[in-house]
Amino acid sequence: MEGDRRDTNSHTLDEIIRLGYQQKNQKLIDAGFNNLKLNLSLLQKTKGNLEQVFQILSERHSKRAQDDEDVESEEESDSPTHTQNFPLNLQQPTQLPDYNVSDIKAKQKLEGYKRSQRTETVSNYDVWPDEVRKVFLDGNNMLFVDKSIRKLRLSQRQKEAERTLANLAYAFAGGKMNFHTVLVFDNTQQCVKDWIQAGDKPLEFMVCSANPHYKTSDDALVDWLAREQNLKECLVVTSDRELQQRLKNLGPLHIMKTGNWFSIVRAAIGPEIYDRLVDYKI
Repeated sequence: MEGDRRDTNSHTLDEIIRLGYQQKNQKLIDAGFNNLKLNLSLLQKTKGNLEQVFQILSERHSKRAQDDEDVESEEESDSPTHTQNFPLNLQQPTQLPDYNVSDIKAKQKLEGYKRSQRTETVSNYDVWPDEVRKVFLDGNNMLFVDKSIRKLRLSQRQKEAERTLANLAYAFAGGKMNFHTVLVFDNTQQCVKDWIQAGDKPLEFMVCSANPHYKTSDDALVDWLAREQNLKECLVVTSDRELQQRLKNLGPLHIMKTGNWFSIVRAAIGPEIYDRLVDYKI
């Protein structure tokens, strides 16, 4: 049986090399996706589009994680905890350097992704749109972009991955200080509501769970945005193409891909702070 498996893996690897997918397959393996047959199938299906492969695999992992979290939630409180003591280790805005995001040219490309082959459905942002007053982050969709966060997620350290993403979002919002932020996950027990003081105006920073009111964060985001009075001042961060289309149907609003957001955040708060927040070791 073990010999058959080795023969199958060897044949699959030969096919991966023949098709020129060796480097992309290695990136998938480095991210924890070790099923060569599945990697090959998805690379062929997407014509080598690595971002789409990561998206498909992330959705598979999210569905499996949902079952794990449902079991865990039965062992914890029946309802999510909304508390200022949520272990985010949120940094105060005054501890961050002053910067103007609109002046920062975030031109870095997300490591490991090749964008040239993709037909764009959402525009890439070189600068942060100043008119944005509300930011909605599709949490589950964002856990597989940064390498450190992705490795936490794939090693079943979901809570740490969520906290790390929340810290990045808080640091970014704390430096910009002109928009409210909502970070939503499909299902999480780790919820928090905090405020960032921008002059005499408090700006809300919230981490929340779509469940139990919505089946997924996609449904929550579509419903919330449908209720917004001024969509032009709203921005949603997601690389989920189906969700992007659902949001586009609502009217004019900003939709930013997850890789684009991470690039802007890293440029804005600086590599040193960014790497410290994600404990970057790659």
